[in-house]
Amino acid sequence: MFVRYPYETPVRDAILRLKFRNKRYLAGALARVAAEALSDPPDIDALVPIPLGPARERERGFNQSALIAAQLTRSLAVPVLDRHLIRHRDTFPQMSLTREARWRNVIGAFTCLHNMSGARVLLVDDVAATGATLEAAARALRRRGARWVGAVVAARPPPDRPLAP
Repeated sequence: MFVRYPYETPVRDAILRLKFRNKRYLAGALARVAAEALSDPPDIDALVPIPLGPARERERGFNQSALIAAQLTRSLAVPVLDRHLIRHRDTFPQMSLTREARWRNVIGAFTCLHNMSGARVLLVDDVAATGATLEAAARALRRRGARWVGAVVAARPPPDRPLAP
């Protein structure tokens, strides 16, 4: 997983404003933060944003990970495959769950709709607490043949601190 910054102010504030206050312009700043973690970018074929569940995307009106990926692709010059991976069921918000419950919450939640045979892909998300969501998404991509799956996030909380809004 590629990450440079802890989930603390000002990155934390930008993530929360993007997700919960509809400040979509912050996706560009968060993409720059993610790009900083890729100082030596891996050789990849595409970016794959972590999808939201159907109800959450309808409620929010956008997917923050897709917005970040759309900005990040400018510096990496690879396509964004934003309809290859789906979250076919709504899951509980990870922020509200314990570490163990986060892993259980996303088991089997993702499906890759396309053949990914031999592809090297980089998952894109805003924040990773336990890595459970990223791992569940990576499994779905590997089941469809992805050769390598990495992940880049804008921030990650220190291991000794829980993720809280």
